Amino acid sequence: RRRQAFILRLYDTAHALCTARHPRVLEVGCGAGFNLAILADQRSPDSLHGVDLNTKSLGLFPRRWLGGELSRKVFLQVGDASELPFAPDSFDIVFTVGTLIHVPPNDILHTLDELWRVAPVVAIAEYGSRFAEELQWRGSYLWKRPYREMLDTKVNSIAGGAGWNEVKE
Repeated sequence: RRRQAFILRLYDTAHALCTARHPRVLEVGCGAGFNLAILADQRSPDSLHGVDLNTKSLGLFPRRWLGGELSRKVFLQVGDASELPFAPDSFDIVFTVGTLIHVPPNDILHTLDELWRVAPVVAIAEYGSRFAEELQWRGSYLWKRPYREMLDTKVNSIAGGAGWNEVKE
């Protein structure tokens, strides 16, 4: 229930910034698509798309949770956050939850640019930190970052200094 409430708040905040009544939505790092299933069931976007590197996770999408009409609104495919397989402005909203922590430091700025390339409204929920830190995890690395500082510059350039809203749990 907490996850569902959080995803709905994140979407509602992004949707409030979006001009489309029934937006085209992309989740980057969608895993098995549980967040998309929540949105398909609880909101009325035009379409929901998800990309993830993990083909196994994509195969676990819970279509059985959704009726036939809702499941036809959800499209999943293999994709890399740093090279999204979509044309510019293909979506109205792009969101990512707990994915950017997996992006290496030398790729993060390009990956953030990719998110804004495919949609004018970007919602990010991430494991942040006041300073950059590298963590070992399951034989690999994760990178916590000061996203607020990184994104303030990016968002202010897009919004002409208008600022931005932050979604907190």
